[in-house]
Amino acid sequence: MATEACQNNIAFTCQLALGNVSNCIDILVSTGRYPEAVLFSRTYKPSLTAGLVETWKSEMVKSGKEKIAKSIASPDGNLDLFPGWTDALEQEHGVDEGTLIHGWD
Repeated sequence: MATEACQNNIAFTCQLALGNVSNCIDILVSTGRYPEAVLFSRTYKPSLTAGLVETWKSEMVKSGKEKIAKSIASPDGNLDLFPGWTDALEQEHGVDEGTLIHGWD
């Protein structure tokens, strides 16, 4: 209901409280908050990060910011810039969607 009423902050907070990581990311993307979506996914759903980075970069190019888009690194092909990346991906696979609030077990 909050999303339909364009109350995105409330919708995000509710989804976060429920531990619905994917819904949180969807809200950030649908409102054009690509940097926030990338950072949020890096922490809670790293398997989505590379795709979100590509979406963010393409949006930057569309808005005429090609130089900035080229400076944004993605974990795909740049593992040296993302220490602990493979560990984060492995850890994500061992965590259920509903454990967001409790952190990584």
